[in-house]
Amino acid sequence: MDDKNVEPREGVSDATPAPPAATGQAEKALGEAGEAVQQAARQAWSQASGVADDMLTAAHHATQAASRQVNEQPLMAVTLGYVAALLVHGRR
Repeated sequence: MDDKNVEPREGVSDATPAPPAATGQAEKALGEAGEAVQQAARQAWSQASGVADDMLTAAHHATQAASRQVNEQPLMAVTLGYVAALLVHGRR
């Protein structure tokens, strides 16, 4: 077959339009798929929000516990902070 004799739009001109029933089915399938994706996104967002709330609650409790410990034993807290700084940064 000689490529020069083939018109670029030959396949398109021979195509027949899709029947309305097929078009309707495709639109319905796309709509259902879109709804499923939206539902999955809403569920993921809800779960992520729940995890973030749990993390914030845990951080709040940890902060309160540390604050209470410092208030009850300030000298011990300063000493532990100094030792931790030495361990992290080391002596030079």
